[in-house]
Amino acid sequence: MDDKITTYKANTDVTSYQTPTTMMDEAKQGRVVLVVGSEFGCGKTVFMCGVAGALRELGFRTRVFKPLIIGGRKQSEDEVSFLATVGQTPVNYPVTFLEGPLSIKETNWQNSVLMTRSPDQLTFVEMPGGAASPVCFEENSVGTMTNTWRDSADLANEFIQPCIVVAKHQIDAIERLVMTCAYLQHKGLVVIATATVETEPNGGAELEKRRTRADFSIGLNSKTGVPFLGCIKNSSSVSVPRVTQGNLIKQTESGLDLLPLLKAINLTMPTG
Repeated sequence: MDDKITTYKANTDVTSYQTPTTMMDEAKQGRVVLVVGSEFGCGKTVFMCGVAGALRELGFRTRVFKPLIIGGRKQSEDEVSFLATVGQTPVNYPVTFLEGPLSIKETNWQNSVLMTRSPDQLTFVEMPGGAASPVCFEENSVGTMTNTWRDSADLANEFIQPCIVVAKHQIDAIERLVMTCAYLQHKGLVVIATATVETEPNGGAELEKRRTRADFSIGLNSKTGVPFLGCIKNSSSVSVPRVTQGNLIKQTESGLDLLPLLKAINLTMPTG
């Protein structure tokens, strides 16, 4: 199969290209939190939609945003539907689907960055793949791919916003979270919290035999310097392919401590 890049666009005008200085000014207009994974398939979408929903229940205005999906449009239709239905955010922004080691036009990516700004909403933005996943290879003057690429962390850097690191809730979760946090911090990103998602039934059973949540949290905090929010446990009623919300918000509220997150981004509980 030839490498392809397609863009899904639904009834929206793309913000015109702006300079990095202007983007920094835009960053002041509304709060954005990046959701960065330790690897592919670690539960970032479930985490993002669950946290956004739980905060919405508390009275916050939230939305989810995923500007780039690694994979073909047809194979990713369930995920886009999940974002709209469970994340309760219309996908009325351009979504770029990548197949293969392709380059992303800088203007397109910066426009995606700018479109996450919402003065009166807390926006969660999911970054593609894992933190070190190669996302796009650069081209030389004749349009040929080079051996230089940008990974998910490089793209995240352009948001100038804090990150939450998510890993699978399994036996090597601590190692993955510590290494991913260190990599992001090395790249100049600010990590404000970590969390895990159990992506398959009893996926964390072995981990939980060895460490209590308190031990897990204390150990992570000593290594990363940021709070561990907790784990969203696996549930048959939460499924991206079947696009059902089920008890995702309930699972999030029971599994995650959101107060450290609110404190880290300087948000206070809504009143009235």
